[in-house]
Amino acid sequence: MQGFMDFLWFVFLSGMWGLPWAMITVVGVWAFAHKKSKLLAVQTLGAGAYFLLLPLHWALMWLLVRVDAPSAVTYSADVVVRFLEWLALVVFAAGFCWEKWKAYKNEKVAAFPVEPPK
Repeated sequence: MQGFMDFLWFVFLSGMWGLPWAMITVVGVWAFAHKKSKLLAVQTLGAGAYFLLLPLHWALMWLLVRVDAPSAVTYSADVVVRFLEWLALVVFAAGFCWEKWKAYKNEKVAAFPVEPPK
């Protein structure tokens, strides 16, 4: 029973780790439906990709451990998926920075406008 409880805690904590990215994705899709913006689409794509890669990473590692894959294969898969997670975060950050730069330059591109500092 202890192993099952460890598994449940792991799933719960992993879900809590991904929850902010799920909410960012949902709000991004909602805002994109109201105002079509490629900058917002980039942010939503990055957040959504990161949120989807989290359970994929867990499932892939679980599968590789269960089939008793060589450690080099497991390590390589871990590096590749972590790189994809990093890339998703970079896409999200690039969209966010790009949108804030445009808002700072007083261009009307933000889904939720931000006043530039005076």
